[in-house]
Amino acid sequence: MSRQDRIRVLRSDGKPIHLFPKRAHLMVCAKGCCCGHTERGHAEVPIDFYKDEYKRRGLRRKVQLTMSGCLGPCPVANVVLLVFEGRPIWFQSINSRPLILALYDYLQQMLAADRYLPPPPTLADCTFNFYTWTHPPDGCPASASPAREVAAPRQGRASTLGP
Repeated sequence: MSRQDRIRVLRSDGKPIHLFPKRAHLMVCAKGCCCGHTERGHAEVPIDFYKDEYKRRGLRRKVQLTMSGCLGPCPVANVVLLVFEGRPIWFQSINSRPLILALYDYLQQMLAADRYLPPPPTLADCTFNFYTWTHPPDGCPASASPAREVAAPRQGRASTLGP
């Protein structure tokens, strides 16, 4: 990134700080009340694998990785929230290294395409909507957006509700 890509922020103590804006934020529920708690019957969250893959792929300048506490939707443990250019994409039951690799591949595909892409089939069954609102399809004004989608908790399959 060049100097022009930085944002100057004045901290509350008066010190000027330069920030580099990120394209995405990957938040992994790793230290919450249920995610990763194998003693409660949930799959392990491989924190080191997430971090190693993040470093291996060189995503630091474009993507923020956060190993988080509880993100909220506890009934679908091992939750990951990917925010790509302000758009939230929720994933549940990310319980294996192949799914984590698919998640990173998906993120890199969006970075390469320079836009949001729908989740690939490998991850589609893991997605759900945790909010009562959704984003309109690309190029569609909000007033013309389709009915909101709500996913079944375990299957991740969307069903359409009325407006």
